[in-house]
Amino acid sequence: MFKNMKIGTKLGVGYGVVLLLMVLMGVLAYVNVSRLSNNIDELAADKFPKTVQANDVIDQLNIAARATRNAILTDDRSETAKEIGRIPDCSKIINDRMEKLKAAIQDPKGKELFSAVEAGREKYRDDLKQLIDLINQGKNAQAKALLFGKMRTSQQDYMQGIAELVAYETQEVNRIGKEGITLGKQTITIILACTIFALLLGATIALIITRAITKPVAACITAANKIAGGDMDVALDVTAQDETGRLQAAMQTMVEAIKALVADATCLPRRHRTAGWRPVPMQPGTRETTNGSLQESIRHWMPLSTLSTWPRNMWT
Repeated sequence: MFKNMKIGTKLGVGYGVVLLLMVLMGVLAYVNVSRLSNNIDELAADKFPKTVQANDVIDQLNIAARATRNAILTDDRSETAKEIGRIPDCSKIINDRMEKLKAAIQDPKGKELFSAVEAGREKYRDDLKQLIDLINQGKNAQAKALLFGKMRTSQQDYMQGIAELVAYETQEVNRIGKEGITLGKQTITIILACTIFALLLGATIALIITRAITKPVAACITAANKIAGGDMDVALDVTAQDETGRLQAAMQTMVEAIKALVADATCLPRRHRTAGWRPVPMQPGTRETTNGSLQESIRHWMPLSTLSTWPRNMWT
């Protein structure tokens, strides 16, 4: 089928295949790079900020814990009021970070961990309110008992929940990072593989098309040289339907026509000798063929009755 295509069609198919491979390589690269970009966006805009926000909650909890401890330990009422005054600022920052975390966490596992954090926070806030009331009332002994007893448990549960959330989000950050690294390596491998495959396939198609054109043309040149030398033993491939196939078919038809002319010229002497014809010598300046059989067969013949009108020096 390929040899019956026109030369333009062959070239078009070859270029088309190479262009198709280039488009395919571009699409694969675009898809993988887009996935890599999405991973980076998710890492930078979602996973990492959540770990930062959760760590902010832990930092503010630690500040509030030190403030309540200092408020209990000091006997100066002004210092106590100063330490207690730090707690609302911490609560404000914690409220902001918790709202952001609630809006950002969408996966089931993250929501489950965040719910545990909220439950621990409610218990801790109740204990913290009770502790502040005791400190403001000057009941430091009861405040100490609450701080190192019930409140210690609620605070630990609260911070443990946040720590688990941070650990989970950190794990997600690592997962997305590893996926990005793997995807980047896969993209490089795919681009290299497609490039090598495109080069090999393009070279193969170019070789096939080149041979499909040059081989018939070379056969025609060889046949033409043989014909010019008087050798009519020429066999060309006339089955192809492209331009080179039609050229070979035309040359083969020409060879058959020349063979027929040679056969007719060979029969002329035998056919006209009995009718009184004689060979007319070749005119001066005419070129004789180098092939002996053609020299004997291709001649001009004339009747004997016309020879008397020719000059005598024509035969000497």
